[in-house]
Amino acid sequence: MGDTIKYCVEHDILKEYIERKGKEVLSMLTMDWDYEEAMEVAREESEQKGKKKKETEYVIRFYQDGDSIQRLARVMGRTASEIQQILYENNIPITH
Repeated sequence: MGDTIKYCVEHDILKEYIERKGKEVLSMLTMDWDYEEAMEVAREESEQKGKKKKETEYVIRFYQDGDSIQRLARVMGRTASEIQQILYENNIPITH
């Protein structure tokens, strides 16, 4: 089954997904996957999406309220460029 994954990556079939989730894909293809494991992965992915959404909302709100990019980076344990990227991706003009 590893050949299937290799073929997909080489032919740009779900390449990005397989590169991120290769182990899970391989497990599914070899039938080591069960419902409970699938639900656990779905829950973890949902939690990550929720965490990212809340972090984005936090950055936008506090930046718009006057916090600096440097302060947000320090408080959130991120780099200034990561904070700038969040603002850019959400069409928030960098003014201060």
